[in-house]
Amino acid sequence: MGGVRPGRRQVQVLHMEPKRAAATISYAFLAVLLTAFAVVARLYRSESWPEEWRLSADVPKGIPSTAAAVAAFLALTCLVAAVSNGRRWHIARVVRRWSDDPRLATFLPDNAWTPAAHPADVIPPLDVTVTKARKLPKPRARLRRVTRDHNVVGDRPLQIAYLRLFENQPRMRTFIQGSWREFGYVHLLRSATSATPAEYRQVKKSHDASGLFISSREQLLPVLDRGTVQAKGRRRLKGIGPTTIKVRDKYGSYGVHALLCHGVFWKAAVEVLLERVDLVALDLSGFLPENLGTSYELQRAVDRFPVERVVFLADPRTNHAFIAEQLQAAWSQMAAGSPNAVPQRKEAVVVVTDTIARSQSTQTVSTGGGPGQAPRMHVQSGPVQVRLVARRKETRGVVALAQGRINESMPAGRD
Repeated sequence: MGGVRPGRRQVQVLHMEPKRAAATISYAFLAVLLTAFAVVARLYRSESWPEEWRLSADVPKGIPSTAAAVAAFLALTCLVAAVSNGRRWHIARVVRRWSDDPRLATFLPDNAWTPAAHPADVIPPLDVTVTKARKLPKPRARLRRVTRDHNVVGDRPLQIAYLRLFENQPRMRTFIQGSWREFGYVHLLRSATSATPAEYRQVKKSHDASGLFISSREQLLPVLDRGTVQAKGRRRLKGIGPTTIKVRDKYGSYGVHALLCHGVFWKAAVEVLLERVDLVALDLSGFLPENLGTSYELQRAVDRFPVERVVFLADPRTNHAFIAEQLQAAWSQMAAGSPNAVPQRKEAVVVVTDTIARSQSTQTVSTGGGPGQAPRMHVQSGPVQVRLVARRKETRGVVALAQGRINESMPAGRD
């Protein structure tokens, strides 16, 4: 898959939000610095502080004690954050080892996947269309509260599979915060970083890691058949990603089935999803040729699923030419028996979702003058924070467009 290289802009989305390891180290470093500052401020007025180290300007008597108290509080806050992130970091590493443990795999079914030996006899031309979510028309139907029988636009609830890079946590968060859950049930594969402390404690208590993972079709199907509908309001979703995801559902929402599959079963789990869902949302944000898992999902979507019912997603910094090249490469390797192996020209729709928000904190800092002089005030700016933000009104247009294409390709619907 040579040709256009992804470049730096392609992978920046993966680093917009700190990972557990980076957060642990950063908070621990800040805790040490703040503790040192608190100690210095506490000792400043004591006899043990060398006279030559004191500031030339007079420092009001209460300032060192106040500074020490504030620094100590901030140090304690950073220490708690470091311990919390470090704990989840440790859990993720342990769960990842369990998922790849060959001794555990021997007790699980052999679900190795072999690529199709024969390509499709007919591979139609593929047009790749890239569009921005904000340019899509809004749903024409009146928005309504979701029920088991109809979604937010009054159509039948969809079964939606969300496939993406496991390490692309910013995009997974914004997908959940978008409008997809208003249109149907969302099924996604969890990564080891999403394992909760409660799940970890249960495994340690039972001394059996196999119960943590979905490892067979018989375990997976009952999970996919769950049909929970959430009332409107605010809620915190846990166990989906490495952090709690806050959402506000004005019209209610359908359940999210986050599947933690063992390493020997995840490919089979993708096959089951492709058999049972109405819509595939394949997020190629941050995708590189060496991301073998996403390459597999892309190829299997081409081989097993009608392209009219696939929405390819990208972020504002995605290299569109590179993504188009990867789509064409997977299309050219289409397997025999693919529903896309027909004479008619096909279209793959890539939709750019989310916006990049930048924020910068500021604080007013006083610098003391000499004796009898008023302190001088100036504004100090902190580092620029970059974060992906989901626009629910925009993604409604994306899912409404996808549901319209599904209705056109499946007029009778699905039982």
